[in-house]
Amino acid sequence: MKCCFSCKYWDKASKKVPLDVRKVPKEDEYIEVSLNDKKVYIRSWEWVAREQISLKALLRRRLCFYGKGIIEPWNDCENYIPKYSNGMVYCRIKGDCEFSKICPKFPSLFSYIS
Repeated sequence: MKCCFSCKYWDKASKKVPLDVRKVPKEDEYIEVSLNDKKVYIRSWEWVAREQISLKALLRRRLCFYGKGIIEPWNDCENYIPKYSNGMVYCRIKGDCEFSKICPKFPSLFSYIS
């Protein structure tokens, strides 16, 4: 289990993660473009997020240019190079990773009775 958080590329990855958005045209608004005597009307648009995401979730994502696009700390890093010279992997050391409480690779410390 070589997580991206224990890869040297995690720190180099971009923290400015683009949201997954789509272009939605507005019904009654147009942009007027004129050149000499010709005018063209283009329907205006707005950008709308495809999926609502919490700020906490957004802050733990990175954009990895060396692997598979948007990554989270517990993803498997395709081009894994250890962050530390001894090859230590955070996912194998329970509790030491700052993301261990929310990482899906760790079983929950508490069991809830429903």
